Amino acid sequence: SATGTTSIHLNSPTDVFVDGNFNIYVADYGNSRVQKYKLGVFAASSTVAGYTLAGGSSYSELYNPTSVYVDLNGIMYIADASNYRVQKVLPNQPLGFTVAGGSGNGSTLDKIGLVYSVFVDNQGN
Repeated sequence: SATGTTSIHLNSPTDVFVDGNFNIYVADYGNSRVQKYKLGVFAASSTVAGYTLAGGSSYSELYNPTSVYVDLNGIMYIADASNYRVQKVLPNQPLGFTVAGGSGNGSTLDKIGLVYSVFVDNQGN
């Protein structure tokens, strides 16, 4: 399958997460978005985070996401690598908010380096 920007094409996917309802979330690095697929229905997918394809730093944009985790409440946590942040996106909401980093690359308390992976434990940490 070819790479591309349509809803069924991915460009350098870096992570896959399957939730308890068998929804498949893909961090689509090259298209700066997260795609959601229903198991067995790959012809239909939806963009659930990062809507511009070009990447960006607003709350509705991602820039090279590398990892996605979805908790039991359907809340997504996304490693937004080139924005040096972790975004939290509530179910059915177009805007996320930053829960870690977001102030550029660095070593001070308000900064993190490149984020490659994200995981949330049962306590919400």
